[in-house]
Order: sequence, then structure tokens, then C-alpha cells
Amino acid sequence: MRIDKIRKLKWADPFRPFELIAQTGDVIRIERSSAIALAPNGLSVAGFDPIGKSFYLPLAELSAVRLSRLKRLPRDERR
Repeated sequence: MRIDKIRKLKWADPFRPFELIAQTGDVIRIERSSAIALAPNGLSVAGFDPIGKSFYLPLAELSAVRLSRLKRLPRDERR
């Protein structure tokens, strides 16, 4: 997996939520661009999921990236 696809999704205008799928099957939903950071060397990503749990994921452990199937929650319903 290359970081280019994640970078395009992070900086898309308008932003659309997306998901990182780890090789373990775990799915990390990214609801806003500020919730994910990309390593300068392009080898990992880190950030916070929608409930505030932090994550660190080397790209070698990432199996896929996809646009989220769920609609984004209205601002007043997010936690």
C-alpha cells in the first residue's frame, strides 16, 4: 500500500469520510481530515478514530483504503 491514496483522501475538497482496513480485519473510520497524520517518510499513519481512541498503523499492515459507506453524522451528533 502506498500513502498517495490516503493523502488524496485526507486533502479532498470536499472531504469525505474514509476507512483504513488493517490486515487483521480491523477497520478505522476517519471522519475528518484532522483525525489522521501521515508520516513524512510515507511509511505509516496515526491519528484518532471517531470515539477518540488513538491508532498507529504502519502501511505494511494496511490491506485497503476505501470511502466510508456510512454517512457523516451531523456536527451536533458527533462525540
